Amino acid sequence: MEAPVKIISDAVTKGMSGGLSRRQRMRMADEGRFPKPVRLTAGSVDRPGRLGWVESEVLKWNEDRVAERDAGTKPVNGAATGAVVHQEPAQKRPAHRTEIEKKLRLRVDELGLPPRVLGALANDGIACLGQLVQLTETDLMGMPNVGRISIAQIKTTLAKHRLRLGMEIASVPEVGEKDFKEESRAARRRARR
Repeated sequence: MEAPVKIISDAVTKGMSGGLSRRQRMRMADEGRFPKPVRLTAGSVDRPGRLGWVESEVLKWNEDRVAERDAGTKPVNGAATGAVVHQEPAQKRPAHRTEIEKKLRLRVDELGLPPRVLGALANDGIACLGQLVQLTETDLMGMPNVGRISIAQIKTTLAKHRLRLGMEIASVPEVGEKDFKEESRAARRRARR
């Protein structure tokens, strides 16, 4: 006898898919990279109907992601439909060219932070994003002229770059502290005008 099909809610599916938003899951389903949803209610013009997902399909999708990770391959469109489809990984780019490395090399004065925050970071020798993301909220609260609002501004800026406070990074990009302080002062002067 065949096992009954279990439909799981949107919230449960989000948790099982690593936090992918509904919009991301729907886009991926349209591209064949995530299981298609099951419509539970019809909905109306101004309010979409309720959707659910077949639990076994979402679990299979998770298993495929783990298999891809372990095999060192990248997913191909259609991988969520059943059979695991792989393509060989492209030749690896040098580590300094990866997207995260580029982000970590950004200078904090290029992030659009307010002058007060830039000054506090400069006084503490924080010159690039790689140094900033390694700090915790407690570290920031210990800096002069940094409070809750400054921390909220920093966290918002980091979120735009898909980064967060308290990250562990193997190597931090080098930036000259003296040059940074001079440039930071110039940036603060420009912001005041």
